Parts: sequence; C-alpha cells; structure tokens
Amino acid sequence: MYSRWMLPWAGVLVVCLGLSTLALAGGGRDPVELPPPVIDERDRGYTGPDLAPPPRRPWEGLVPPVDGPLVTRTGAAGRLHKDSRTSRPQGFLAGKTIYLSPGHGWTWDAADVRFECQRPNSYGLVEDYSNAEAVIQFLLPYLWSASALVVPVREVDMNDRRVVLDDADGADFPADGLVEDVGDAALFSDSTQAGYGRFVGPLVNGENPFEMGGNRLLDTSDTQTASVRYIFNVPRADFYHVYVSYSSWTARASDAHYIVMHPGGEAHFRVDQRHHGGTWVLLGKFWFAAGQDAARGAVILANDSVDAGTQVSADSVRIGGGLGVIDRGGGTSGWPRYSENSRYHAQYSGAPLSVYETSNGDGSDDVGSRSRFAAWVNEAGEDSAYFAWHTNAGGGTGTSIYIYWPNAHGYCDGTEATAGSADMADLILAEVIGDVRGVWDPAWTDRGRRCAWFGEVNPNNNGEMPAALIEAAFHDLPEDVEDLKEPRFRQVVARAVYQGIVRYFAQRDGVTPVFVPEPPTAPAAQNVGLGRVEVSWRPPAQDAAGGDPPVSYRLYQGPNGLAFDEGIDVGDATSATLEDLAEGEVRFYRITGVNAGGESLPSSVVGVMASPSGRAPLLIVDGFDRNDAGMLWAQDTATYLGTIDRMVLRRMHDAATVRRHGPEAAAFDVPFDSAHHDRALGLPLEQYDVVDYVAGRGVAANRSVTSALRDRLETYVAAGGNLLVSGSHVATHLSGGDPADAQFLADTLHARGVLALGAYDVTPGAGELFDGVGVFGLHDGFLDGYDVGPTDGLDVGGSGIAVADHSGGGVAALRSGQGPPGASVLLGFGLEGVSAPDQREEIMGRILAFFEVEPERAPDAGLGDASVSADGSPTCQDCSSRNAGCGCAGASRHSEQAWSWLGLVLMLGLWWRRRRRRRPGAAS
Repeated sequence: MYSRWMLPWAGVLVVCLGLSTLALAGGGRDPVELPPPVIDERDRGYTGPDLAPPPRRPWEGLVPPVDGPLVTRTGAAGRLHKDSRTSRPQGFLAGKTIYLSPGHGWTWDAADVRFECQRPNSYGLVEDYSNAEAVIQFLLPYLWSASALVVPVREVDMNDRRVVLDDADGADFPADGLVEDVGDAALFSDSTQAGYGRFVGPLVNGENPFEMGGNRLLDTSDTQTASVRYIFNVPRADFYHVYVSYSSWTARASDAHYIVMHPGGEAHFRVDQRHHGGTWVLLGKFWFAAGQDAARGAVILANDSVDAGTQVSADSVRIGGGLGVIDRGGGTSGWPRYSENSRYHAQYSGAPLSVYETSNGDGSDDVGSRSRFAAWVNEAGEDSAYFAWHTNAGGGTGTSIYIYWPNAHGYCDGTEATAGSADMADLILAEVIGDVRGVWDPAWTDRGRRCAWFGEVNPNNNGEMPAALIEAAFHDLPEDVEDLKEPRFRQVVARAVYQGIVRYFAQRDGVTPVFVPEPPTAPAAQNVGLGRVEVSWRPPAQDAAGGDPPVSYRLYQGPNGLAFDEGIDVGDATSATLEDLAEGEVRFYRITGVNAGGESLPSSVVGVMASPSGRAPLLIVDGFDRNDAGMLWAQDTATYLGTIDRMVLRRMHDAATVRRHGPEAAAFDVPFDSAHHDRALGLPLEQYDVVDYVAGRGVAANRSVTSALRDRLETYVAAGGNLLVSGSHVATHLSGGDPADAQFLADTLHARGVLALGAYDVTPGAGELFDGVGVFGLHDGFLDGYDVGPTDGLDVGGSGIAVADHSGGGVAALRSGQGPPGASVLLGFGLEGVSAPDQREEIMGRILAFFEVEPERAPDAGLGDASVSADGSPTCQDCSSRNAGCGCAGASRHSEQAWSWLGLVLMLGLWWRRRRRRRPGAAS
C-alpha cells in the first residue's frame, strides 16, 4: 500500500506515499509497541476542521429513504418475481450497496509535471495496477453473484474504448451511434434538472459533465407504450460494462425499466430513479459485437412501471471505460481510466469540486475523494458498506485490516470509526486468514485488525457506513509477491472478502449467512438425436474455503461462447436436454449453481453444432486449465516504471477452447460435441471419427494430458480413431521423463520431443497439409486472444511428417505418415491461437480433410446401412463399416480406403472449395 526507498549508504528505510505501517513482529493480534511509522501527510486524505462533509444531493430529504434494492436484474419479462424458469435468482446481498475501492492509480504530480503511479515497481508489481486487477476481476464478480449493487470509486471497466450516447444526441453523432424516441411524442417532456452533456476536449478542474446538459422525461404506463433507444456503434467486439444516468426527483419511478440488447439476448433491469441520479449507475458487463445493430448493441429505457403517475428520466448511457479525460495542466494521462485515481473518476462521475479537491495535491485529494465520493452518492436508508483493497510495504509479511483511529498507528476499540467498522473488519480478516491458511499457506501471517488515521476510512469523509481497508499481502517482500502474482491467491482472498462482508450483514441482522456455490464442473454438450442436445455437468468440486452447496442449477445459452442469454432454472438435476436446435445451428452453454446466497460463477463453456443426423463425428475436449503466474503479461510501460507483471485474465486464458474450434469445424458442415477433459474419460470416444484435444498453454506442473486420458486416447487411436492434439507445451510435457508419456508421444503422435521453443509466426511446408494457407501469426495477447507464449519446436520421430515450421526455425506441426484410420496431427501451438479467423478456419478444414471426415447428412439422405432409432438418433446395422452419419463404436469407416498423399491433396482442394461456407450464427 505504500512503498519504501532504501538510502544506500545509511540503510535507512523510509515509507513513501504510504497508508500503512511498519511491520509488526509476529502474526497474532496482541498489541505490540513500536515507534510510529513515517507516513506521508498526503495519505491522510486531509480532513481538517475547516473541511465540510460531502454535500447532500438536492433531492435527499424530499424523496422517501431507500427501502429496497436500487438496481435489480429481473427475468426476461422485466418484472420482479415472475413465476417462470427465467426469473433471475436474488442473492444474500440483494438490497445492499457495496462501495468498492481499488485504491491508488495514476496521479498528476505538479512538481514533476507528469502523471505518475502512486506506488513504484516492486519486484514486477505496481500496487496501482494489482489492486485494480484483484477488485475488478475477482471481488466484483463475487459481489455481483450475491446480487449486491456495486458502486466503484474508481472506474472498473478495463476496456480502453468508450461510447457515450446522450438523450440530446439523436442522430447527430453517427460515429457513436443513434438515440431515438419510440412512441407518442406527447409522453415526452424536458426535465428542469441538469444532466450529462457532451464536452469537447478534456475536462479541466471543476468542470462537471453532469451539469453540461439536460435530460428528458417519459410518462410511465402500466405496460410499455414508449421508450428511448440508445443504439451503439460499438468500436470493437469486446466486453463492456454498461452504465446509465438519469435525474432523480420526487416523481421518478421506483422501477425504471432498462433493457440491454446484446448478442446473447436481452437483459432486464429495474432501477429506482428516486435515488443515485446525476452520476453513472453500473448495470453489468456484456459482450457486444462491433458495429451498429439495434437488436444486439443497444440499451432501451421503457416506460412501463407499477408507479402510477410517475416519470422516468432519460439521460445518458455509456459502455466501456475508455481513456482518461481529465487535464491537470499537462494534457490527459493517456492511460485507461480504470488505471487512474479516484479523484478523476469522481469528477467524471458528476461529483462537485468539494468532493474531490480537499488539499493542495492530487495524491492527497485522491485518498479523501474515494470515501467522500461514496458518501456523496450514498443516500438515507441505504444499506451500505465501504471496502478498500490494498497491499502493504515497509517490512513484513501477511495480511492486516484497518479501521479509523485519529492517530498514526495502533490498536483501538473501534469507537472512533464509523459504527460497524470494527465488526466488519474482524469478520473479513478472520475469513481471509482462515481461507488462505486452509487452501493456500497454513503458515500465513495474521497481522490483526489495526487502526490509523487513513483518510479512506475516516468518518469525517464518510460517516454513513462501516468502512474497512485490507492490506492483502506485502508487495515489497519477494515471498509475498510470489503469492500476489498467482491468480488463485487473489481469487481466494477476494472470495474470503466477499464472504466476510456477507458474515457482517448476517451477524448484524441476526440471520444465517449463505454463500454462493462454487462453479459446476466437468460440463459436456452432446448431440443425442435430431435437434436434441444434452448438456450435463457435475456438482461443484470440494473446497474447504468454498461456498455452500447449490440447491439448483441454471443453464445459459449463447451464439458464440461470449454472449449468453438470461438462463433457465433446470432444477437440481445435473443434466438437461434441449430440443429446439435447428439443423446446423451452433450453440454454446455454461452452467451456474444457485442457492439462497446467490448464483455461482459460471462453469467453463461447452458447445455443439446440431447435427442433421443426430450425431457428431467430432468431439472437442477442453484440456486448458492452466491459469498461473507464468502466464502474466510483462507490460513494457515505456515509462519510469519499466516492465511490470500484469494479471489481465483474458490475455492469460480467454476460454477460447471450444468457441475457436467448434465454429471452424461447423464452417465445413462437420457437427461437433464438446466436453471438459474431466468428462472425456467417461464418454464413448469410439463413437467419434475425430477427437480434438485442446491443451492450450500448459506447464510441467499442469500436465497437458493426464496419464488416464493419455491411456484412453492411445486406446482410441489404436482402435482406428483419429486424433488432433494442439497446445504450446504438449510435447514438452510428454517428453518430461515418464516412459509411458514418451511412448504415447512417439507411437501415437509421432514425435520424439522438443528441439527448441517456437516463435509467433508459422510457415506451412510446401506440398504439405497447410500449403496455401500462407504464413500465419499466433496470438500474443494484444488482439482478441490469449498469449500463446513460447511454443514447442517439435522433434519429428518415427513415421511423422513435418507440415509447418516456426519462422525462426523448428517444426511447428506434424502429421502421421499414414492417413486414417488411426491418424494423428500434432500442433506445437494452440489452434485457437491462430490470430486470423480465416486462416484458423482453413487449417481446421485441412485437418478434417486429412482425417477424411465428411459432413453429416440427414437420415433420409442416403445413410446406407444406417437406420434411425425411435428417438431420432442414428443406429448402425453394420458397425464395421461406420457409414456416414452412423454413431457406432467399432473400426473406422475408412478401413478399406488407402489414399495416396498426392491424391489426398487434390481431393482436399476440391473438397474444401465445395464445402466451405460461413459458420452458422457468426456475426456479420
């Protein structure tokens, strides 16, 4: 949380820009007397006697106190408590507001005349970034899963693109999109309240974008009769947070109906517009395709309400965080807004100058603005809590938590802090220490609950809610830094913080806490008949620090593995059969567990292409589980910070396994099933012509292929199955010393091991499998894909034949010398890592052609000796032939064919040109 500078000759440790203390000896909670630390006064967040508390909003005292959830995500009809499988579950934190602080960020330094991070580079970590990464990617999803309203005091959208549409825009800003009224013009009127307005250039100090425009009002009705549609011109296909703004006053509806239109469907929200007006209100996070499409990239404010005689306010809608917009004398920062400090976020979010300017420096302003912004937004009756995430420095190890005390450092009884702060801090810290010791490090140090004058938890800045500030670990201790660089560690701490917050509200209210379940495991999706797909999964894995068991499950569907619908409740069973797929349709699925605590984080994604014969010749197996410090993004900041290790999860593992293999096969009319590798062992692999095992990016500690699955795949190929294996380190792992692995690598995949690490460009071999595809690049994390990392340069062995080389040398891909049955292709990189979609699709088509996989045909389209069972699924009268569309175990249907390689190449070209088409459901 603060940094240290070593004076080389004196060896003196001084804390610079710190909010925390020198390390205390031991890990207990007993007071230990030490000299007070040196703490920069700016980090107190100045709260002198001449500083007034944050101002109240104009409508506070006029409207009724908050008496329920301010924002509720509802069922598909947009109504609360709809008696349908589509009703959204409400979690334990429904009706609670969590003001969430990721701590420090880029700050203007007037003395240095530049923007600087408030903390330095410590062993590759910069606290300004690592706090935000933990809060945005781990803690925020847990709070959302429990139905909390989250109000961030810094931007939480990591997307550097931003689109804002204002009620006054109409069609005047086509680069951003379109705003249009739908319905009777007599229902619309102008509000007398101020609203967000477009501004030209950056904002200078004191300028308020929410005083630069107005907003319009729309009379409500029992049913929807009019609306305002904000249709975005989405600049890039990506995930975006969706924010709305409105003016609050006495006659606003308590249930303003917002509908987010996205590629997965519609998401409905009810917002109490009597509160939280004049700022950005965060609804959720959605994936949008690039371009302008009213059905898949819009927000609608409808006028249906149960509050007769009211109005809804239509102001602005925003997607994305974008880059900084505040000029402090030397231009804007040039950094994404999520990495800037709270002072600038408060200004952009409509707070008055008295909230964010309280001293003579932006660094001190920032500390106070975090809590002052929370108090400014918070309203009477709101059930709220404030939590800040930091890491420590100054010598020490372990975790501590702070509440307010009007001195530099010490232990206290909590009477100087806002009511409830001590209880909340104690429960959060106990949960964190217990969970970290339980599943991470049994010797993790408990540094206790402490007290200090920190401005972020000072009741003079925010006396309206309990407040606590955690120091998760020490970013200047190499051992703690190793932990902080692990996604699993941050996830464990974030889950524990969320659970501690739940325990606080439960203890205060005298009820039993319930925690959201862990995600369901081992999903699979399989064609089981004409237009019928079975999606199955297993209950959550046991976790000593995990949530409570699910009482039911929820199944989500989507067109591309990124955008999903609102889901349906499927009860307590661990499978569901869907019967509404059209022939050739590609659909993806994920599952959550549900209980009274809320809804779990989702399972991994699986998908299918609906087969016209009721069976799929291709099984895609998701074997990419890795997510660790070895995959961090080494970002060259091109600043004084140098290179820092960043935990941006989508750059490390973007869940592209099935969604970047399945549609590529579907483009050639080859239906597919898919499963997590834990399920593949239990599936009848012999019914598939091809198994596509996706290993992704692995390390020795995370085997790409487990021994059990290795044996299963070896048996499958020996029986005539065809195997595609891809991944950055498969050959490295299989040549790591286990004789059985080495034999599988040599006999089944036809490689001896690895000669060198590959590069990010691959060149197909002349006259070989990928000839004509052209040189293709691999994802390095900067485009729409995870960083494939250093890839295997293969050592071809046995009857293996090299089909592509790395640009810097070394074999990138090989195939077995013989064609099917029992053929194999080994890629020393992830196929999903090929950055150009057209080339990735063509590579998959070449591999399927090598395996002689033909498109499935409907049962009445000449199945030969295949017949159709009573449920519509195909059966075989002669399993030895395995005719097209015949899903039987047995010898390959190609056992009588012997293609020469020259003939295969000629056939491939004709076949590929004839069969290639756009994959179903692809964005246009």
